[in-house]
Amino acid sequence: MTFKERFALVKLQFKQEGLLKSLKKTVIYSHSTPHDIAAGFATGFMFSFFPSFGGGMIISLLIAWKREWNLLSTYLGTLFVNPFTASFWYLFEYRVGEKIIGNGIGLVENITNMNLLPVAKQVFLGAFFLAIIFGPIVYFLFYGLSYKYRELKRRRKKYLMSVFVEE
Repeated sequence: MTFKERFALVKLQFKQEGLLKSLKKTVIYSHSTPHDIAAGFATGFMFSFFPSFGGGMIISLLIAWKREWNLLSTYLGTLFVNPFTASFWYLFEYRVGEKIIGNGIGLVENITNMNLLPVAKQVFLGAFFLAIIFGPIVYFLFYGLSYKYRELKRRRKKYLMSVFVEE
């Protein structure tokens, strides 16, 4: 199947089922292992914390492509910090970095003095800390969900096969 044919098939699937349902099916029914799905999502999730404005998505997709993880789950992981939630997360990262460094200089004082290096240090340190804490949690959560879903799907298929064979 050529790329054009595959793209037309995906486009048709989006039109028939809707975007969210189609994305869900693509991730769930893919032939990727639960590890590939969870590792891809966790990688995208971890890189979404850093204020790289699109660079984190590219880096996480390159890592997932190189490691042969699920690219769609990686992309969906990078959407965690989006333009609607970024201001909340970046301020939270700044506050976490401020607690770690403990310099006591507020955000307003740094920006009004045009001293942005301490602000950047605190934001990146907070982002690193949050990524290290939440990355493994998200990995194990998605691994468990993916594994459990496939197990339920396998049991259902086995049950349906036993019902149809008995009749």
